[in-house]
Amino acid sequence: MQTDSPLAPYYEITGNYYPFFDYVSASYSKNGIFQNTTRLNIFNIDPVNSQTNTLGASPITGALSVPSSGQKLHTLLIRRGDNYGWNWRALHQKDHPILDREHKENLLTALKNEEIKEFRLPPISMKGRPVMVNMDVGGENVTLKATHNNEKIYFNERELNDLVFQTEDPTITPFDQLIGVAQDYNLNWVRYSETLFPSTRNEFSSGSRERLGYDNKFWRDARSEQQLWAAHLITVLT
Repeated sequence: MQTDSPLAPYYEITGNYYPFFDYVSASYSKNGIFQNTTRLNIFNIDPVNSQTNTLGASPITGALSVPSSGQKLHTLLIRRGDNYGWNWRALHQKDHPILDREHKENLLTALKNEEIKEFRLPPISMKGRPVMVNMDVGGENVTLKATHNNEKIYFNERELNDLVFQTEDPTITPFDQLIGVAQDYNLNWVRYSETLFPSTRNEFSSGSRERLGYDNKFWRDARSEQQLWAAHLITVLT
């Protein structure tokens, strides 16, 4: 017998009422600490590897404490938010940890020859520059500016471009159309430009803006560290 409720539907067994849905909010406790339904590594360490599009590690490991064998999988599912089943996760795939990591780190994975490959995907590119076209029209000299290479910049890695565009790029740009029109007039000159440095592959990469891991043997973040380094230099020089 089902009984309506403003909170949740209940069913009756020998005079006792039980909810149809058991809303779980936490699992496995130790010293008053629970493994909740967020992605905090409390009792489970669940790393993300987007290169293979997998979650987790084998065997299941813990952070503050390692659950017993019978509770490892249960706490892992609670950490991943699977306590509501696929009906909840099906509508929240955009929040998947792999997709979330790729969004934050500007990454993209694609399948190539049955192999998952990871590519870096900057949000924008500064390589494109307009093209200047000069021609004589109706006895007047005019210079027109049109976009061209900006319309042909897709991904920053040639391998990914070749994977998506397996044939010649069919894009027709305003510059292409302008050159077609200029055939009926006296075309004088064309000025083409694009950004050469950094290369398309290295755009908006930390490695192209700074020397990662470089130590000039002088600057330190704290005075105590600088004093230790100065003492080391004195020892070496003497």
